[in-house]
Amino acid sequence: RTGQWFASRTYGVTPDLTTFAKGATSGYQPLGGVVLSRDVCDALERDPSYVFRHGHTYSGHAASCAACLANIRIMEREGLVDRANTVGERLSAGLRKLAERGDVREVRGVGALWAARLNGD
Repeated sequence: RTGQWFASRTYGVTPDLTTFAKGATSGYQPLGGVVLSRDVCDALERDPSYVFRHGHTYSGHAASCAACLANIRIMEREGLVDRANTVGERLSAGLRKLAERGDVREVRGVGALWAARLNGD
């Protein structure tokens, strides 16, 4: 939604942990995950006897993983990540006009992710 695959890239942040969920499958199947930085991974692997135990009854479900892969292919084929900026330009222009007219108090956003602060009265 911000014009990058992950918002951390939009803001120039290098996270230790990155989580993802609904966007991976567009909500058609339950799937989420955590991507670790090399530093975090090294810390976990430092003790060879340590086992990172995690999971749920639906973890790694083949249907969810297939939905994720299909969804990523669609997003790449249709240029949806890049298109967020084009959509955002149109959205921000309309929202800014509303703010200029006083219909909303404030607008802010990035890419296709925008918010409007409503007037209190």
